[in-house]
Amino acid sequence: MFAESAGVPFVSVLVVLGAGNMIASGKVTFLSAFIASILGITLGSSFSYFLGFLGIRAGKKINSLWLGKHIKKKPYHESMVFKFLDRYGNFSIFLAQLFGTTRTFISFPAGALELNILRFLGYTALGGAIFSLVALLSSIILNTVLRIFFQLVHVLVQVSPIAWLGAAGGLLFFYWAWLHYRNFSFLKKNYHHKKGEAGSFPRRRRE
Repeated sequence: MFAESAGVPFVSVLVVLGAGNMIASGKVTFLSAFIASILGITLGSSFSYFLGFLGIRAGKKINSLWLGKHIKKKPYHESMVFKFLDRYGNFSIFLAQLFGTTRTFISFPAGALELNILRFLGYTALGGAIFSLVALLSSIILNTVLRIFFQLVHVLVQVSPIAWLGAAGGLLFFYWAWLHYRNFSFLKKNYHHKKGEAGSFPRRRRE
């Protein structure tokens, strides 16, 4: 989680699935995995934030000393990214932590645009906590379902071929019987016949 939040394009789903398997097997507790995930997200995002923060300052210095004399650039504070983060900074940081792709790349521009560090850390930790909670719970459920499925497959594999043939023959017989008697016409005929007999009374002749 630290690597992904620090800007490395790493698939966090693999980490979450592995953590869910470890929790389901009892190797780690849910609380320890939850805290580790939040710390990894927060520390990785902070690392990327300071890279952007120091990088933009170094870039300003280099630009003012040499590049500014040869290359005319649009001021970074007029860019669309800056305007978006400047307007929705805290909310955008929070939302970015809920998805892997945005979580990987949001911290560097946030540092380059010098967003408030305390608010950045707070919203990063909050978004990371929500992501970690949902991801770990989903991973535990998925790992439990997969474990039950593989146990069922293991049991079915142990069944002898004769039993499989008998079960297949029974299914084919019931399917044939359903096709042949699905309308139950013979029952309907008997039912109406008996009902007619029971309900039929001789009419009295008028005198």
